[in-house]
Amino acid sequence: QYIHILAEKGWDKPVGMEVEIVPVTRPYGMEEGFVFKGQALFKGEPLAGAVVEIEKFNGFYVKGDNLPTDQYGYENVPMITRVTRTDANGYVVYTLDEPGWWMVSVSVEDGEAEHQGKKFPVEKRGGIWIYVEERFVQK
Repeated sequence: QYIHILAEKGWDKPVGMEVEIVPVTRPYGMEEGFVFKGQALFKGEPLAGAVVEIEKFNGFYVKGDNLPTDQYGYENVPMITRVTRTDANGYVVYTLDEPGWWMVSVSVEDGEAEHQGKKFPVEKRGGIWIYVEERFVQK
């Protein structure tokens, strides 16, 4: 297995992880407002109808009183973790609307595991980090 980092070659190929998102849109040189498209795979096969979470990394701990709130004053979770689903062929499309680091991740349930005599569901997750630049404005 290999992981491509800022390489022009292989960015659109699976890296061989059990759960992963393979970019269809080149994940380099993206500006705020660009649309990212990727395909979620589980064991190399398209992952249909899977939950995809998109979060912007803030780079520091955000105190509760600085988190976005809804009209009732409660933490506005949809503004922190954005959620969508893959289509029938495992594709996800999402607009990355702010500059900074973004994590796009997908999860899948994969059976159960036993721990101390109890069974628990196993959830596996894979994702991709994408850096979004400020919009380029030609002067």
